[in-house]
Amino acid sequence: MADEIAKSRALIDLATSPEVNRKTTLGEVAAAIDAADLAEMYEGLMGSAPHRHTRDKRYFVGHSGVPSTVGISNRKEEHLAIALCNSGDTITLGSTDTLTLLDYQVPLKARQTDSGIGKVDLVGATGSGSIAVIELKVATATSKGDTPLRALVESLAYCAIIEANAAEISAEVAERYGLDVASGRPCLVVMGPQRYWSAWPSDSLAAVYELSDRIAETLDMHIWFVDLGDVDVAMGSAGSSPQILGATTHTLLHQSE
Repeated sequence: MADEIAKSRALIDLATSPEVNRKTTLGEVAAAIDAADLAEMYEGLMGSAPHRHTRDKRYFVGHSGVPSTVGISNRKEEHLAIALCNSGDTITLGSTDTLTLLDYQVPLKARQTDSGIGKVDLVGATGSGSIAVIELKVATATSKGDTPLRALVESLAYCAIIEANAAEISAEVAERYGLDVASGRPCLVVMGPQRYWSAWPSDSLAAVYELSDRIAETLDMHIWFVDLGDVDVAMGSAGSSPQILGATTHTLLHQSE
């Protein structure tokens, strides 16, 4: 039983481990990860994923577009996610697809004891009819932020939970947004402003992209890395919505499928 529990949590444990967030060894760690091992972890997490509907909880909970935190710098990602979602812009995913943002801070826990499981930064729908799990990363004046490797592995874990609940989530999307999305494997998107991406050495990013290629092939998954351009966010305050500063662009950095 202990072994089964360990297997079911392996992807979450990897996503939250210091190793995948260690900036100095980013490329080496990414290159050493076996995509077949990740696929096994993915299946294990799908089998043990929490199911909110069994506890009469929804995934799209009716956010107001106003942040729950005000002016707190370490929640800048949340404020930018809200601003992007509020904008209603369609994000281009290269020449092959588009992305419509549906909601931010989408909960995955069914109960408080579902440890290590956070909220998805953004959930969207692609033009080709798939659910997209979106991990948003930002850099600040004092920090590069989480590594792109952590973003990739963390969002992969969220994809497993989303897929385990795909039928219920697809039904919610149809009801709330009037969109028809498939109830199969979700797509994965890691995106952030240009300032975030430029903080990482090109060889380290190349190692993360190569790992994403191996994951995409092993799991038959679409993965995109997107540069949002030279944008920032004016933090929401006093009940007001955060606002995007600058012109958002959508540059496809890498595509794995």
